[in-house]
Amino acid sequence: MGVPDVSRYYRAAIVGTLVQMHHHKNSLAWNQIETVHTEGLPLHTLAWMPVDKRPHHKTICPTTATTLKVWDKLVKKQQSRTRISTAFQLQALTILIPGFEYKIWHAHGVVCLSQVLDNGHMIDYDTLRNKYNLPPTTFFPYLQLKSWVLKHYDNTQTQGHLLTEIERLCLATKLPQRLLSTLYSLIGPNDLTGSLIIEQTFDYDNPDEPKAFALTLKASDNASHVTYYNIHVYIENIDEPPVCDPSISTGRGIVLSVPETFPTQTALYTILAKDPDENDDVKFEISILSPDTITYFKLDEDTGIISTTGTPLDYEKNPKKFAIPIKVSNTKHNASSCTGLITISLHNENDEAPIFKSFTDKLNVLENLTPGMVIYTLQAVDRDVDDSVHYEFANFYNGFVIDEDSGEIKVSFPLDYENPSTLHEQRLVVHAVDNDRVHSTEAVIMMKLIDVNDNYPQCDGFPNVIEVAETIPVGTLLMSLLCRDNDVNAPNNVLKYNMGTLDVFSNNKFTLTGNKLTVGPNSLDYDNETFAGMQFIHSLLIEVSDSGAPSLTSTVAVIVRVTRVNEASPTSSTNEFFVQENSPMETMVGKVNFADTDWPFNNMKFTFDSGDYGNPPRFYIEPETGVIKVLNQLDFEKKNQYSITVQAIDLNNDIQPDPLKQLKKLAVATIHITNVNDEAPVCVPAYYENIIYSTTKLPVIQLQCFDKDSSADQLSYSIISGNSPDRFALQRNGLDYPFLVTNQNFQYNVFEGIKDPTVFQLLIAVTDEFGGNKALQLSTTATVIIHVIPWVTTLPTTPTKPTTTTVTTSVLVRTSYFWHPDNWFPAVITITAALFLLCLYALAWGFLKDVPKYANLFPLCRGIHKPLKSPKPSVPEKSAKGQSKKQDSLSNNKQPAENPNILPGNPVDAALYYDGRAIDPASGSHYLFNSQTGGVKWLN
Repeated sequence: MGVPDVSRYYRAAIVGTLVQMHHHKNSLAWNQIETVHTEGLPLHTLAWMPVDKRPHHKTICPTTATTLKVWDKLVKKQQSRTRISTAFQLQALTILIPGFEYKIWHAHGVVCLSQVLDNGHMIDYDTLRNKYNLPPTTFFPYLQLKSWVLKHYDNTQTQGHLLTEIERLCLATKLPQRLLSTLYSLIGPNDLTGSLIIEQTFDYDNPDEPKAFALTLKASDNASHVTYYNIHVYIENIDEPPVCDPSISTGRGIVLSVPETFPTQTALYTILAKDPDENDDVKFEISILSPDTITYFKLDEDTGIISTTGTPLDYEKNPKKFAIPIKVSNTKHNASSCTGLITISLHNENDEAPIFKSFTDKLNVLENLTPGMVIYTLQAVDRDVDDSVHYEFANFYNGFVIDEDSGEIKVSFPLDYENPSTLHEQRLVVHAVDNDRVHSTEAVIMMKLIDVNDNYPQCDGFPNVIEVAETIPVGTLLMSLLCRDNDVNAPNNVLKYNMGTLDVFSNNKFTLTGNKLTVGPNSLDYDNETFAGMQFIHSLLIEVSDSGAPSLTSTVAVIVRVTRVNEASPTSSTNEFFVQENSPMETMVGKVNFADTDWPFNNMKFTFDSGDYGNPPRFYIEPETGVIKVLNQLDFEKKNQYSITVQAIDLNNDIQPDPLKQLKKLAVATIHITNVNDEAPVCVPAYYENIIYSTTKLPVIQLQCFDKDSSADQLSYSIISGNSPDRFALQRNGLDYPFLVTNQNFQYNVFEGIKDPTVFQLLIAVTDEFGGNKALQLSTTATVIIHVIPWVTTLPTTPTKPTTTTVTTSVLVRTSYFWHPDNWFPAVITITAALFLLCLYALAWGFLKDVPKYANLFPLCRGIHKPLKSPKPSVPEKSAKGQSKKQDSLSNNKQPAENPNILPGNPVDAALYYDGRAIDPASGSHYLFNSQTGGVKWLN
């Protein structure tokens, strides 16, 4: 009827599904689901892997498992699958080769074993690299692949017809259109050649399977001729070898995990094996006997039961693994056998208690150990492999903790031997336990706390400040130190006292005897400049040490503040001063000489106590400095010496406030007034007039001039005017006043009316400081009018109108004053004037910078003034010009004859012509601008 063989069609459909998977870049949905349970390998990759190398998972889909079984059965029936197929997918090597880098091969298109083979041999690396453009990093993966191929790929065996065709289809770049029909013709009998092919194996020993087959073959040609042929196939019995349990005979065999506490003489495992031939018995034996195996395990040759011997297992002593090769053979003469491998892996059990190593049962602990310091480390071991030991105290022990992992006993808080609540001896009980706290061991340590000199001496009331007067007697007790040491036991609490190194000024002023501090051997002194720099304080450092080992020392500070006492009165020396009579007011006469040795030195107040200091007073004294100054005008000629009694009283020289302990001193200050040529000579009278005869021989007149500042011998006289021609002279005898005398050579009516005048007006200069400093000389003039009457025989006629001569006598004293400043003063004036002018300019700029008509006065500010009506947009000039050019170019392209920037209705005027348009970035408003004049017009 032409109905196809359903069984063969089913097998062809399964094979076709796997073939199609080789040609899908994206696997089918059900294949992707199964990939989760097959360690990421798709089914078409698993199909080419050896059965014993495939990952097995109990959640695999039954349909998938059936598909692989059908595939494996076809492969086994058609060929002896002793080698890897050339269609083997390299992705499977991620399971077979640890660390195999499949991604780098897949990225370059190498996914199948046939791509790296050439005539059954591995292609060399350089050829393979050039062929697929592989990076240099593939060299090590290439070595991995080559090693695996040489080990598993056999190029000497031939392959059956079925797999050859399937490999061809899987490796083809394109599948045939009738894939299922092609596979159907490949599976089952070949209807063209008439060859009879066995599709499945036979089992003679299976009573359910027939021992003979009666087959009827049908042969037909292209026409309708048909013939039938009967064939009888008989199955012969063959002596088959024993069959071992696949779990021990395949791969690495079976691995048994046995706890080390497994009992002795107890069955451990039963080997499953049989001979397929009916009534054939098998015998079990260990093929390779090792000393460790026969010591702990034995095999019953009849039952195949592996059991332990009488020697107990111990994971810590014995080997951890026992490899037992098994051989199962039949009892025939030419015995055949099967082999397997059983590996027994001992499993560690917690069966050992921790054991303390050698440790001390007595422990001395110093009290001064810091918290966290380790005082002792316990060591315990547990013979159980990978079993650690933990430590704990049996009770709470004050001051101690134990690290549960390291066994370190540490100080938990500071121990204090002197604290009454601290135990000096304790019994520490330590437990060492294993991980599961199943086993434990106890250790006892007696701890004894050792007293340590850890307390420094302590003193009360320090730093201590003592205030004493500088006159305190030597040997006076200043204080007794009150110190103690909290250590309980001697010598840790026996104290010693020692004075520290003193400064130079404090040295030998204090003595320390035991804990007693006294003054001496030298007395205290407040009145010292060095001591003032020390704030009148002696800083004493006293070291208080105990007698422990090592000794501990505390330093206490004793501050001795010395107070002042007004011990000494002011003293004075000679006070004699000289001052010129023309000294102006505030002129310093001198400073009185007083001294006070009490600190602060020479801190005195000065006053005039009594004496002759003029009326009104000619002098005053500054109270703070003792400087005597001129108060009123002096006059040597009136009084040339003053004697004044000055009182000096000390200030703040005692701790008690003034004036309770003030001391004073009186001294006489003598002030000598020195003469100064400040008076011009005076003539009495200043005007002289006399009548003489031309023949007179007696002195005409005697001048009477004197000077308050100069004696008569220091005055000089000279005729300075009116004595022409030399008719008069001055004559002086010693220190007397000079006489004006004539030379008696008057000439009257001598020659044709030539005659001397009859009236002589003489000016006589009187100068003081004769022979002294000319710069200090003062002079005056005396006027002398001489009427000379010629001596003649006849009386002269008297004129009707006498001549009146006016004589003016004056003394001129001229004092010139001028100002001569220091050199820095003109420089300051110049700088001040420059700054003033600059401020005026800035002020004018601030008021006039926005006025256009004044813009020329400020050239640096041009272009930045704003219009009066609208603010100028904050657009840079360059930007405006650039926009202007752009607007011009656009307008020129449209209407060259029109200017679009001229607003409608406005006349074409230079002031209203705008050649650019811009946007103010501050306000966002549009405006027009004139790039020549700077004018703007807002468009909003």
